[in-house]
Amino acid sequence: AGRAAESSVARARAGENGTFDASAYRALVARAVRAAVGSRCSQGAGSRVVIALVIGRTGAISSASIASSSGNGAFDAASAAAVRSAGPFPAPTGRSAVNVPVAVSCR
Repeated sequence: AGRAAESSVARARAGENGTFDASAYRALVARAVRAAVGSRCSQGAGSRVVIALVIGRTGAISSASIASSSGNGAFDAASAAAVRSAGPFPAPTGRSAVNVPVAVSCR
């Protein structure tokens, strides 16, 4: 699993021609967020919140805010905390910052 993760990080940082691959980077962030959310879903079964995440040039989260509320304040707050705990992320090569909308859904 370690090699696969390293490979996805490399793909997220640079595309085929060495440019930033936004799609791969967003997928990498989404996987990390899903792992961080884990058991917090007990607070919001059936809920969905969208967090607007800004990741700076070093990979650190520079801001995380609710873009679309679930209507459940406790779930929104727990989701935002989980998203913040998922970082830092790999530095987005060639970018000063990356905006990543992150949807957190619990069934």
